[in-house]
Amino acid sequence: MSDALLTAIEHHRRGQLPQAEALYRQILARDPMNADALHLLGVIAHQVGQHAQAEQLIGQAIRLKPGAADFHSNLGETLRALGKLDVAIASYQRAIQLNPEHLDALINLGAALQSSGRTDEAIAAFERVVALRPDHADAWSNLGFALGVKNLAYPAEAACRRAIELNPNHARAHANLAAALQKQARAGEAVAAYRKAIDLEPAMRVAHGNLLLALNYDPAQTPQDVFAEHVRWAELHANVLGNDAPPHANDRDENRRLRIGYVSPDLRRHSVAFFVEPLLAAHDRAAVEIFCYSDAERPDDVTQRIRASADHWRECHGVVDDLFANIVRDDRIDILIDLAGHTGGNRLLAFARRSAPVQMTYLGYPNTTGLAAMDFRITDAWADPPGSTDAFHTEQLIRLPRTAWCYQPSREAPPVAPLPVESAGHITFASFNKLAKISPLCLDTWAQLLRRIPDARMIIKATALLDPIARQRMNDAFAAREVDPARLHVLGPLATAAEHLSIYARADVALDTFPYHGTTTTCDALYMGVPVVTLAGQTHVSRVGVSLLHTVGLEHLVAQTPQQYVEIATRLSEDREPLSRLRAELRPRMQSSPLFDGR
Repeated sequence: MSDALLTAIEHHRRGQLPQAEALYRQILARDPMNADALHLLGVIAHQVGQHAQAEQLIGQAIRLKPGAADFHSNLGETLRALGKLDVAIASYQRAIQLNPEHLDALINLGAALQSSGRTDEAIAAFERVVALRPDHADAWSNLGFALGVKNLAYPAEAACRRAIELNPNHARAHANLAAALQKQARAGEAVAAYRKAIDLEPAMRVAHGNLLLALNYDPAQTPQDVFAEHVRWAELHANVLGNDAPPHANDRDENRRLRIGYVSPDLRRHSVAFFVEPLLAAHDRAAVEIFCYSDAERPDDVTQRIRASADHWRECHGVVDDLFANIVRDDRIDILIDLAGHTGGNRLLAFARRSAPVQMTYLGYPNTTGLAAMDFRITDAWADPPGSTDAFHTEQLIRLPRTAWCYQPSREAPPVAPLPVESAGHITFASFNKLAKISPLCLDTWAQLLRRIPDARMIIKATALLDPIARQRMNDAFAAREVDPARLHVLGPLATAAEHLSIYARADVALDTFPYHGTTTTCDALYMGVPVVTLAGQTHVSRVGVSLLHTVGLEHLVAQTPQQYVEIATRLSEDREPLSRLRAELRPRMQSSPLFDGR
């Protein structure tokens, strides 16, 4: 290696990129076939965001020196920045073939596989890194994240704690730990871990947004504190983006059709779709023109069905927020509706840029966005009683007159089965909500109910219960509350919607979680003929069940205290004949209720 190249590399190592680039170019002027200079010039292009040029330069270097593992690894980085994940993965794999212990290639391969939805392969890549370098904190953190995506929350927690042990100030590891704790229904610990991550790295906008979601699960949080944190998120990350928003050039002809835009990452097989699909299908096309902005990472058959109800469809996954905001402006949208709130893949930063003259949030998140630029939030008077929650929103609340929801059941839903107690000889309670929604008080109340009815059984089904450790911990939680785990049937996810819904054939009464209520799960249970008992709280997140039950005339199943919750569930289980009649009536009752009146 020449002295000139060594000098250039030293400048590069020190971060003196202009000096390094000038020297690399001088070397190439004398020796155009110098693969190392071409490669490193490409690395600089990547570092300054000129990824297309980097791809060209590193590609030339590889043609001259195809056996250099570093070249293939860095080409992978450039290709990943360009969104070319498949070829990036191939480049990393080639680097690893050339050097099986190439740590950068292995860890970047894992990240690219994770982004491609190939989580099992990503886990294998990160496990190889920690086997080679047990002190690699980044790899442990990434492994924890990937295990969490696979709903292996306890191994995920262990991996994240190992990363933090190696580097106590690893902000991403604290955020990944928080996600693992939340999946285990350890809301208070998750909130603390998110706060630690944000303290270490205040610019972690996504982690801060995840903290907001976690606050909704934590019964220790007051409505005032939750609202204040939402406002703080907006002040830190979003509100300033609207300061220079230009005026909108929308046509002011009052006789034209109104342009309405819906923004969501969940226009796919997702709980949001159960409520959006009937809404879109029922719009009056003479009055409105519908635009859908889809951020679905992997569109599916449900995406195609929803797309058929839109006048205009925009695929936006991977589009940066400022460009997204310009697309909306160019479409001259009159009312832009957020369907995600502070959940994954949201576009709140585009709303902060005032993409449309009127902006609303609805459905996908049970709380305020905190944004100064979000004008309205759509709800109803049961979920948000007038005067009770208005002060905890930056938006003005629009309360729809009958219900905030229109539900479309799965096309795979089987018929309602006979009341299972009649054949089983014992009552069976059920909860199919997220594990994160099962608070300690919720567990206490369920255990009290099971102790009160000694022959009763309970089905608990949740995606996070895929993890055998999580299933054992659930059994242990009931055993600690003096309920024999043999009375439980603890289930993870099933392959199809039909299989999932068929489990309701074994349930007599569904028990809602609190303080975070179910929405889709409550509607599914009612549609399958299973009444739901819920506990009313103070805010929207703990009043969705109240709204749904009032909408179908089951307000007598709404409890005001945990003790009343037990009393209502007990009465339901004892009155077998009325329970059987209710089971037969629930589906037609739903179908004739406002829940099915999308128009």
